[in-house]
Parts: sequence; C-alpha cells; structure tokens
Amino acid sequence: MRVLILIGLLFIIPSTIYAIEDTAVLPKGVRSMLWKQGYVGAVTEKYGTDATLYSLDGRLTKNFDAKQVLNLHPRAPELINALNNTLLKGYGLGDKIQLGQLQFSGEANLQYMAPVIAYGLTDKWTVAFVTSFAKIDADIEVQHTGVNNSKQIYDAISSKGKLNDEADATFKRLMNLDLRSEFYTYLENKNYKPLKTNPDWQFGDVQLVSKYKYFETPKWTLLNKVVVNLPTGPEDDPSDFLDLPIFHRSFVEVTQVQDYQYTKNLVFGSALTYIWNIADKIDRRVPVSASDYLPDASRQENVDRDIGDGLRWELNTRYNLNSNVSFASAYVGNYKVKDYYSGNRSYDYSILSKNTETYYHRYELQANYSAVQDYLNKKSPIPYSVSYKFSDLFSGKNIERQTVHELTLMVFF
Repeated sequence: MRVLILIGLLFIIPSTIYAIEDTAVLPKGVRSMLWKQGYVGAVTEKYGTDATLYSLDGRLTKNFDAKQVLNLHPRAPELINALNNTLLKGYGLGDKIQLGQLQFSGEANLQYMAPVIAYGLTDKWTVAFVTSFAKIDADIEVQHTGVNNSKQIYDAISSKGKLNDEADATFKRLMNLDLRSEFYTYLENKNYKPLKTNPDWQFGDVQLVSKYKYFETPKWTLLNKVVVNLPTGPEDDPSDFLDLPIFHRSFVEVTQVQDYQYTKNLVFGSALTYIWNIADKIDRRVPVSASDYLPDASRQENVDRDIGDGLRWELNTRYNLNSNVSFASAYVGNYKVKDYYSGNRSYDYSILSKNTETYYHRYELQANYSAVQDYLNKKSPIPYSVSYKFSDLFSGKNIERQTVHELTLMVFF
C-alpha cells in the first residue's frame, strides 16, 4: 500500500504509450523513427475497491471527530475520557468533540515522451528500441474546513465549574488548532518530503520490442509481439508522495495479435497480452496496521516485491477512408492480480498488498494521416505519418482514471 491517504498518482504508463494493436511490420531494411508525446489527466480521480469513481476530495478529506483523533494521537484517549468524566457526566462530551475537516483538492497530470527507433530485420520481423521521459505537474491544496466545536464544549464545561490548568491549556490549544499546519508538521516530523513536484523531465525505463508476423492470408494475419522492460528509470522514493512510482520495473509482455480483413478498407483486430512482472526489491515504509496511513521513517525497509502478473485484451476496428486518412477505435481490458511483499523484520507485510489487485476497462479513438503513398507517388518529399489518439478509463478497481491525449509522428527512412 503506497500511503493512499494522500495522492494516488500511481500511473500505469507502460499501458498508455502503446498504439492500438495491429499486425503491421516494416519491410526488410527499412527504418522508422517514431516520437510519442502524451498528456495524462484526471489522475486525481480513482476507482476504489467498490469500482466507484471517487474524486481527490471524496477519497482523502478527513473529518477529525473523536474517533479520528483517537487514531492519530497517543494521548487522545486520556483527553476523551477526561471530557466524558467532567462535571457534565452522562453527556459524553469527549465523544462529541469535532475539530473540523482536513480537505484535499487540486489537479495533477502527467506528461510523457517516448522516442522509438524500429528496424525491419526481414519482411516479417521488426525490432524496436523504446525510451521514455515523464514529469508530473500537480497543484494539491490542503485546507482546514468545517466546524471546530471545542470552544462550545469548553464554555459548557467551564460554566459548571473550573477546569484544572492542564485541561484548560489543552482546550485553548484545540480552539486555535489549525489542522493544515498540524498536518504539514506531522509530515515533517515523520520525514516526508514537502508536497512539491519535480519540474524536470525524468528518464524512464527502456523497452526492447520484437514483432514477428508468422501467418498471413488474404483475410487473416497473425503476429506475435514481445516487449521486455528494463529498470533504467528512477526508483520510487517512499518519502515522496509526488515522485514517479511507475519506473524501475522489470517485466515481459507477450502479445498475440490477430487481424481480419473484412473488406478492402475495413479491418477487425484483436489482441491478448500476458504481462509477467519479475520480482525485485524496493524501499517501502511498512505500516504498523491497516489504519497507519503515514508510516514512520523507522518503518522503512528494502523489501522483496512481486508485482502481480496481468492479462490485457483488446478488440479494435480500423477503417481506411483513403490512402491518406484512416480511423481506429478500440476497447481494452486489463486485470492484474495483487502484489506480494516480504522482508526481514517481524512486520505484517501483507498490509502492503492491500488494494493492489486491479482491473480497468478503457476505450480508445484514433485518427491517422499517412503520406507514405504520396511519397511513393513522388507527391511528398518524405514518407511520414501523424496520428492522434484519445483514451479514457470508463470502469475499474483500485486504479486512477486516466484521460490520455497522445500525438505520434513517424518518419521512415
């Protein structure tokens, strides 16, 4: 569990930078340079364990009543019990205390770039080298809202008798309590970094890709694609809520792609992908309990992590309007089993696995312009193509919603 009380910026970038699946490969000896530029928004919205979409405010805002205070402060039981046993016994004033709300609001987005170099080894086999760069831009606000009723309780008690000096001082502090300042102090005391994003682009993981077309008839084409992800990107920092916890992973994806040429201009496609996540080690703060949303720095450990394997499936339709313009649409589903963690201390590492089983359903729309035929007809100086893709998650569990705008430029040489 990655401290979900704050910001769930756990993007699934590897699945977003892929185009709609097809069986196209490069001719033997032909190279291509591809550049993807993308923007991922709506990431502060998240599909919860009940598959309901929640906003940042709805997920993280906390009402600091007596129950919440009991969870957060070690001496809170003494205060609550003292209030319940004041001169106004039977009223349970300690259980009625309200300090207001700690409210989170704001927006966040991710930008990414992915240069790709591909080469046709044969007329059926293409290999590619993929790099990626990404950065987060987030504007998260924390506010103290709601009603603090400690003054009313103080007045009710003091009207019936005099409070002792310690209780009087405690109440005066509660009456002037600023939850926002207390929250930032709480983070600082636990050695968490300030809620600020790194404005710089960060180099991500490297991918090696192989596409092999092993069967082709006038109607059917079958292709196998393998992606190997190498952990060259930055490691996750468990003390930073706004870093990029999406890189430095090792996994292999194996995809079977099928295309059916329904008419001259219309193709129906499908794909099935198995994602094998390779076990690794990662720094994590291990919570004391499931309600320990902000574990102390002393709980940090380099633990063994086994990210759950996944399965992705796709159905798509592609239509060529003419030799230059084409359109595509796709439905993509994904399921991942939960993660497993283990370590060398007597901690309950199963807490880290909580809410890591995920699934999502996504639709994609794409428009393409190609000048390849114009180049062959000597109407264009270079062979290139440009495409725009929009995708959005419309259902899911334990995953952030991601609205993606992606522009791709490909040049052949």
